[in-house]
Amino acid sequence: MLRLKLYLALSATVLVLTSSVTAQDELRFRNGAVLRGKAVEMDASIVVFRTGDGLKSFNRSDVRAIYLSVEGEAGPGQPPGISLGEGWRAKRWVTFNKITAFAEEATQRKDVNVMSLSADGSRIGLLTQQGAFALDAQGGSLVQLSTRDTHGHLDFSADGKVVAWAGREGLWLANSDGSGKRKLPGGFAEGEQGVTGLRLTARGDRVFILSPARGVYALSTDGSNIKRLLSYEDLAKFNGHTVATFTYYQLHDGLSINSDGSRIVFTTRDNAFALNGDGSGLRKVSNYGFGSESLGWPIAQPQAVVSGDGSTIAWFASYGKPEHQHRLHFAAWNGQPLGSYHHVLGLQTLSLTHNGSHALRGEQLVRYARDGSDYHDPLDLGSALLPIWSYHGLSADGRRAVGISKPHPLVSGQVIRADFNAAALDAAPAFGTVEISPKFMLLDGSTKLRVTIKPPQPEQIESLRVRLLRSGADPKLAKVRWTYYDAIPLNDEGRESDAKAGDGVFSTDAIQFFTQELKGVPAGPLVVRLIAKSKAGHIYEVDVEGLEARTP
Repeated sequence: MLRLKLYLALSATVLVLTSSVTAQDELRFRNGAVLRGKAVEMDASIVVFRTGDGLKSFNRSDVRAIYLSVEGEAGPGQPPGISLGEGWRAKRWVTFNKITAFAEEATQRKDVNVMSLSADGSRIGLLTQQGAFALDAQGGSLVQLSTRDTHGHLDFSADGKVVAWAGREGLWLANSDGSGKRKLPGGFAEGEQGVTGLRLTARGDRVFILSPARGVYALSTDGSNIKRLLSYEDLAKFNGHTVATFTYYQLHDGLSINSDGSRIVFTTRDNAFALNGDGSGLRKVSNYGFGSESLGWPIAQPQAVVSGDGSTIAWFASYGKPEHQHRLHFAAWNGQPLGSYHHVLGLQTLSLTHNGSHALRGEQLVRYARDGSDYHDPLDLGSALLPIWSYHGLSADGRRAVGISKPHPLVSGQVIRADFNAAALDAAPAFGTVEISPKFMLLDGSTKLRVTIKPPQPEQIESLRVRLLRSGADPKLAKVRWTYYDAIPLNDEGRESDAKAGDGVFSTDAIQFFTQELKGVPAGPLVVRLIAKSKAGHIYEVDVEGLEARTP
């Protein structure tokens, strides 16, 4: 495969780049044309290029950029079920597959309260109105673990073979196929407020418990070696309080461990703390304060997690002070800051990949790079295709997540599995042949983007849509005739740009720019997001590079 590297030719204004997309070089002209072949020579006035027709020379003033192919590290493969035209490249893709074993229902018998995903992405765990369940990531091998534990906490070993859960009936452990079920000792989870955090080590040999009234505990999964790592009294003393004055520091619903349990992160009502797995090394990760140190109650309780390899901590909290509002932070285990994002809204859950390179947060499914280099919002679909999303679990490699989508907060939801850059579609619909033109759009509204899609099974398609993105999120740049900033539907009804009704070819040319919408926004590359939804409710999206917005 090939690796991307960028540098500027110092002697002139033409860009020279190396490309991870193709083994051929690309010559890109200022008029939007693209030529593939092999760059041979370039001086101050001429570019010489070899194509299948032989050597050709071009005026350098007509050339905007040259992409040179170089060998390098392997990158992601090509997306399945889609064929793009020359000069268009898939940047990333996501499939959203419904788990039909827990399909949306009129009643709330299967309303999901708690969800977990094993680190290898193979098993999903659920606490529902019917009790505790485990199933595989494709929705099969459904096992009911209990009938009464409808609220609480649930976690898997890394391989998904062992599952632990805590609810009103106590702390339980079983194989994920339902065998070997047993109640663990210690009196944990006896009562609604007994446990506010539960984590299982990657090997499935130890369970860690966070209890508001008792502190942080660990025990072996055979029921032995119960140890209190931190008492509530010691935490109060660490913060300069007695138990009676420690109400603002109650242990919150948050506990995270690395793979072997040697590093622990947990949260109180307004701060995050770190602790070694043997109970030593207690320290405060965040320092937001409370009462006189901030402006009233927190807008959102803090969330904090440690990566599987123990290298990285991520935490989120939001308080009244402007400098504290809606921030996601990354730090090394030793406390060294690694980066932060501001204005992070709607965080219900937070997860890190095993190496800590990326975080995913809910209530939406937004992916943040630790070094600040990337931001990806795959649920920016337009028109509420997944109307209310609650994200609950991430695989160790960051390529699979699970969550719940609801049409309304008060009704039962649909369990959804999201796969990033997957090699197969599963039940998600294929795009087939996709044509996009032109490769650039003028910001004065004089050009329109035309998208044509010919899916292999048009009878299974509920909708095909397109929208424009910049830096992984809606740039608020595209103005369409009937609404602002929405994903634009393609049609096969013989209207607008569609040539013939019912021929299985969908199209639109409704995207165009207007300068009044672009004040203060520079010209540059844009991403075309293609969105396909099947009649069965599965969704496939592909982000395509190759479009450029230009100033006339």
